[in-house]
Amino acid sequence: MLTKRVLSFAEDVGALLKTGDLVEEIRRTIHKYVDVDPFFEKLSAYYVLFTWMYDCFNTIPYLRFRGDYGTGKSRARKVIGALCFRPMRASGAATVSPIFRMIDAWRGTLLVEEADYGQSDYAQEIIKIYNQGYDREQGVVLRSGDKNTGFETEAYVCFGPKILAMRGEFKDEALTSRFLTKEMGGPTTRVDIPIEMPREFELVEAPRLRGLLLRYRLEHWRPFIELNYEALDMSIEPRLNQIVLALYSLVDDPELLAELQEFVKEYNKRLIEERGLTLAAKVLEALIVQFHLNETTPVEERDLSTLRITDRVNQLIDFENFGYDQYLDKHLGADNKVTDRKVGSVLREQLQFQSERSGKFNGRHVVVWEDERALALRKRYGLDDDRLVNLLEIVQKLDAMEEEHKEHGQGALRL
Repeated sequence: MLTKRVLSFAEDVGALLKTGDLVEEIRRTIHKYVDVDPFFEKLSAYYVLFTWMYDCFNTIPYLRFRGDYGTGKSRARKVIGALCFRPMRASGAATVSPIFRMIDAWRGTLLVEEADYGQSDYAQEIIKIYNQGYDREQGVVLRSGDKNTGFETEAYVCFGPKILAMRGEFKDEALTSRFLTKEMGGPTTRVDIPIEMPREFELVEAPRLRGLLLRYRLEHWRPFIELNYEALDMSIEPRLNQIVLALYSLVDDPELLAELQEFVKEYNKRLIEERGLTLAAKVLEALIVQFHLNETTPVEERDLSTLRITDRVNQLIDFENFGYDQYLDKHLGADNKVTDRKVGSVLREQLQFQSERSGKFNGRHVVVWEDERALALRKRYGLDDDRLVNLLEIVQKLDAMEEEHKEHGQGALRL
């Protein structure tokens, strides 16, 4: 593992530096070889420092560089990963079994290149590592042996920092939320960055910095570091707050802490915006709009049937695609984009709203309204009051256009 450079240790113990000076040394090295913005340079430097102290915490974040080929994601993973605590390079593993064993044996920082797996069995297994490895209390239990000698149960620790480079996106939103992600926009325009990594980095620079970081660990490590709960912003999603809390607690530079808090706020905003583009967001918008259209009507008499919400979903999708000018031609002349069955599935499985049959609406399945769940989901999907007012105005206008169309004898509508 060591001689073939799958795993790297610090080769000696370096000098003791102030935390700020050490972070700056790491930042300068990252800047020398990687093209990312100044803030992410410093964030990455602190993440490197954090990996040398990660076992002082119970939950930890991962780092990810995402982009197409030629955007520098592999360079970022290679340079930043080489400075981390016991970097373990797992990209060449043919199966997942040695990765489980490597993390369990060495408890270092897992580095993965081209972390796009599709739907393979390999993907399912390695994603278990990512899903379990952010929490000290989580592990993976596997079966070993064969039917001739008897099977035995083996438990592996997956807890530890991880740095990934990948092109695509995980399908599991919960998994994505465990990463601090840098989107790599395009090829570098900096002429000072070498096209090929010099041997000096691998043989001199990285070992020297690992020595300095080992000294930092020896001087500062303790079984538990008090968490800086005061740095948390309670408007941020709980999962994101959870994974950055350890970083907040390690950062001793007030200016960087403020920058990191602002980064997390913007990152949280982007997550909400991306979530707002999903089908679940459209179903939620349709449900909330339908509920608020007739606020003078008692809740139990408002039509929250799956059929009606499906109509609203397709109405909103067609408006977004075609606007007012082409809406009637496109919406009325096309089959539904989303089926009742699909909307019902989203309501139950993703939005967690229960439904029941109602005699008031011809025995249709009707959503059981929950105020607290609706408010929590509105926050999660970015459906604030201004957006709701805008949606209500749009739907009321579309309903009026459809009613006028119907009155002129041009076909009945489901709505």
